Amino acid sequence: GYVNETPLPNFVPWNILHSNRGRGLALGMGQNELIVIDPSKTPHILLSGSSGAGKTRRALRPLVAQALAQSVVVALLNESGADFSPFYDHPNAFVIRGTPSTYMSFLEGVIGEMHRRE
Repeated sequence: GYVNETPLPNFVPWNILHSNRGRGLALGMGQNELIVIDPSKTPHILLSGSSGAGKTRRALRPLVAQALAQSVVVALLNESGADFSPFYDHPNAFVIRGTPSTYMSFLEGVIGEMHRRE
């Protein structure tokens, strides 16, 4: 069979990002358009990878910046917190630092809220 081997673009042009306003959070660029998620339909994102793989710099900070620009409330569970220092003063950004039990307690609260909303 035929396999489409069209490469993905190396970057997302600013005009495409600008035209995305209000459509959701841009995760990246597909072959022909932005790959976007709507936080009202998909309010939770899990991003995982090994240490040093670039999760924070290449994915999390751009997503957080987009979300905050769209008035989304963002909770960041991060042991150092320094990675997200540009967002410290934003009223919708909550950086939660602590031990694994602190994070578990926070996540239990989030799950409880999800059940309440259902």
